[in-house]
Amino acid sequence: MSNDVIHITGRLSDNQIVALFQEIKDSFKTNTINFRYANIITDIDEFKTAIGPKRSFFATYVNCSIDNSKFTVAFARGLSTFLPANNSINTGVRTPSPYFDEIIVTSNHNGSSINVSIHDIVKIENIIRSHIIIKLPKDIEIAGGSAIDLLQKELSAVTEVHNTLLTDAVELRRQSSQENDARLADLAEKENQSLAAIAAHKETVEQELASQKQALEEKEKELDDRNHMHVRRALRGQITSDIQARVGGALLSPRSRKLGIAIFGLSLICAVASGLFSYLSYGAFGQVLAQPSETLANRDWALLVFGLRTTLAVIASLGFLVYALAWLRRTYDEDVKLNNELQRYALDLNRASWIIETVIEMSSKEGQTPPAKWIDGVTHGMFQSSGNGDESVTPLEALGTLLNVTARAEVGPGGTKLEFDGKNLKKIAKSGES
Repeated sequence: MSNDVIHITGRLSDNQIVALFQEIKDSFKTNTINFRYANIITDIDEFKTAIGPKRSFFATYVNCSIDNSKFTVAFARGLSTFLPANNSINTGVRTPSPYFDEIIVTSNHNGSSINVSIHDIVKIENIIRSHIIIKLPKDIEIAGGSAIDLLQKELSAVTEVHNTLLTDAVELRRQSSQENDARLADLAEKENQSLAAIAAHKETVEQELASQKQALEEKEKELDDRNHMHVRRALRGQITSDIQARVGGALLSPRSRKLGIAIFGLSLICAVASGLFSYLSYGAFGQVLAQPSETLANRDWALLVFGLRTTLAVIASLGFLVYALAWLRRTYDEDVKLNNELQRYALDLNRASWIIETVIEMSSKEGQTPPAKWIDGVTHGMFQSSGNGDESVTPLEALGTLLNVTARAEVGPGGTKLEFDGKNLKKIAKSGES
């Protein structure tokens, strides 16, 4: 279907054309209005000034675009050409006429986002109709008026067709608007239903999350009183593992080991160098001693010098050797001592964990605090270096005191576990009171 609406009018003068497009310009937002004579193009103001008030017919084609290209209104001399091949009218191919011109309205909607309202259609149609003239040429005389009657009938038929087309276009646009409104209403209803479903699902999910959160909080509250025990056991296991790894490997840092090896090696090198120097000095002393006194002047003085040098070299060699051995022994003793201290610390750490669990369990089950005498006995000598403190109570004796009141003890990869019954807890309390 063509987007062109063609209005056939009587031949319009230049001033009538200017009046038409001036009213369109005043009623709508228009772009530049182009007046054309053959290939010469000018705007409305320049053309109006050029033609003046006289009646003229210079303009062959005029066009303008309305409201951001909603419509294009054009004026063309003559009539459009009908093409029988495709049963259509070609507005670009003109048939000259001394009596008729055309005003062509083109809608640029084409299904795009440009909103063309019915008010715009009525407004532009009213403007064009106010400037259309149905006029017969006065200088033609036709006998009997038959040609005039025929022409009037043809014009009436054309006007009726035009009105029918315009009415159909308005009805079609109304139906399209109604269908669009119904489609928008359906989409809005579906959108509201989707939003309601999403809101209901959101509320359900929030309720499930709230119930899960409440369950987790209750579980956390239930396990809260045992959190410190789990953390302490994990920390004790980590420290014990680190100590075992250090005891099984090198206790000193790589830098300390390298420094010890360097000192020990330097001492051995110095001892060997001093021994070699003493050996050479002793050989020279023997050569001097083997020569007769008559052949060597100052023989006694040479023997004294070589003997003294040999003695000092031997003393230096022995000194460096003794220092190297002493350094090696001292390093070994410190390594053994550090090893023992780490093992003792690991035992004390486990013993401290047992004591804490005993105190906590006794306090929670019996509501009593272990007596100070019992606590002093099981903590005696804990975390003390060797050689300090009272050695009358050994760690084994303190451990035995702890195990005497334990119903069952278990030592394994999962850590140490102690179980106490009410009888043993009462026994601890009575032993502290006695």
